[in-house]
This record gives sequence, structure tokens and C-alpha cells, in this order.
Amino acid sequence: MTIDTDLGSKTDPVATDTDGPKTGGRGRNLPSLRDSEQWCLNVLRHLFTGAESWTAAQRNTTTACGLSHIESVIVGFDRFAETLAGGARRRLVIARATSITVTADELALLNLIAAAQSGAYAHVVALARWLVTPSYQGRLVSAAATLGTVLSSAGIPLTQRRAAGAPDYRTSVPAS
Repeated sequence: MTIDTDLGSKTDPVATDTDGPKTGGRGRNLPSLRDSEQWCLNVLRHLFTGAESWTAAQRNTTTACGLSHIESVIVGFDRFAETLAGGARRRLVIARATSITVTADELALLNLIAAAQSGAYAHVVALARWLVTPSYQGRLVSAAATLGTVLSSAGIPLTQRRAAGAPDYRTSVPAS
């Protein structure tokens, strides 16, 4: 069963998975992620599941980022999510916050932010082309770059990863 989230999009492109991730066994276990990646994934999951959950994630963000970075990190996540919600090519599968498996879509989002942090511009653009429609691609690249920068400044590094069986984003990018 999926639950549509309301992030201002008429097409409700983001769904949370309440029965466990539907990755076809291709997901990655949450414990295999670094602490910073688990934290980022947790924030994304809470962000996409609604206002009450996002408020709880914001409280945890203060602990992870410190007061000097909290506002820029929250604004960065908000902008990133709004861009995804407005321009997603398809419904993204986001697992519930308590799930120990990472969906392929969640891994793609983590990879997008990690690529932006590391300056892998071609990878950022390829992932943006794969995730959102052409009119949103530049916005998603910009939002990912901003989020990656503020997370780096807050001392939250992410690592680019690839799920077993996940598409190679360099070769599976839809034409824009």
C-alpha cells in the first residue's frame, strides 16, 4: 500500500511504502550505510511522510548539524523535496522511517546529494535527468548542489553507492 504525500504537486509523485520497500530484493540494508548516510536518509523519509514527521526530523537535525547550520540544512532539504515533488518523472518509492532496507529510489537520492558534494557534475546531471522532467532538471541540480554544500559545511559527508541491479544512471538516462 502506498500513501501519497502532499508536497504541492498535483501528480503526487512521491509515495511512502507502508508495507516495506518494493525493491525486488535489490535494496541495500540500512546498517550498511554510514551514520551520516543513515541520518540523511532518515531526514528524507521524514520529510516525505508529512508535516508531523518532518518536525521530528528537524529536531534531530539540530543534534546532527549544530545550531550554526540548522537553518541552511532545513532550507536545503525543503528545496530539494519541493523540486522532486514538482517535477518527478514517476512516483518515487520512499520506505517508512522504521524500515531497515533502502529502496532504489532512496539510494538514487542519496547518490544525487553525494555526487553534488563530491563535485561529480556529470553524475548529478545524469541523476537529475533520470529523476525529473526537463523543466525541473536545472532546479534539481541546483537544489542538490546547495544541499550537498550545506551538508558538507555541517560535517555530514555522503558516499556515492549503487544498489545491486539498479540502473546505471550514466546509460539509462531518459532523453530530455
